[in-house]
Amino acid sequence: MRPLSWRWAAAGLQDSSSRGRGVWVSGLRPAQSYSATITTVWDGMRAQSASVTCHTESTGAIVGAIVGPLLFLILVGLLVFFLKRRHKKSEKKPAPRDLVFSVPGGILAEDLADLVRKHEKDSGCGFAEEYQGGAEKIQHVCTLPSLRPQQLALEDHSQSQTVASAPENSAKNPYRNVLPYDWSRVPLTPLPGEPGSEYINASCIPGLWSLRELIAAQGPLPHTVGDFWRLV
Repeated sequence: MRPLSWRWAAAGLQDSSSRGRGVWVSGLRPAQSYSATITTVWDGMRAQSASVTCHTESTGAIVGAIVGPLLFLILVGLLVFFLKRRHKKSEKKPAPRDLVFSVPGGILAEDLADLVRKHEKDSGCGFAEEYQGGAEKIQHVCTLPSLRPQQLALEDHSQSQTVASAPENSAKNPYRNVLPYDWSRVPLTPLPGEPGSEYINASCIPGLWSLRELIAAQGPLPHTVGDFWRLV
């Protein structure tokens, strides 16, 4: 504890019992204790001295009292900023759209193979008929003329199959009752001097997830393997 000494005169005071005076002393060090003696002198009379102890505040406490709340406000501001930014990004992202197909009924596991074979007949028209309602909801752009799901339904079997039924092309069909339509078949590049060389049992169909067309073809016969590779 260090002794503290200073002088302070209050001239002209009549009654100081209810008044307080502060004294500012410079040059003190922080976080220290100082002893002080107070003596009152009035009109040549000296009162009994009183000893007091004064404490100076720590610099760290003062800085902490200022910096602490300031850092808290900065952290709160940063938190609010990032939350608002994240909320704006979530609003810009489009909600995923679900593609739902309705199933007419349950299928037993032992009946699945027979059902698939049944629907695969006639270029898969069984599948087209079953899922026609769902396919109508999906719009596709196709280069083939009038290529719509309705054309794959059973009532469209009357469409022309002239090229596939030609005598020179009949031997190229693995199944005589499964022929491509004239408007949907895939033509090959004709070979010179070979009638029917531009025919193969393959059809163009629209893709489900893409705007590009797909090609559906039966497995090649031994004498149509070359035509199949030309198709590929």
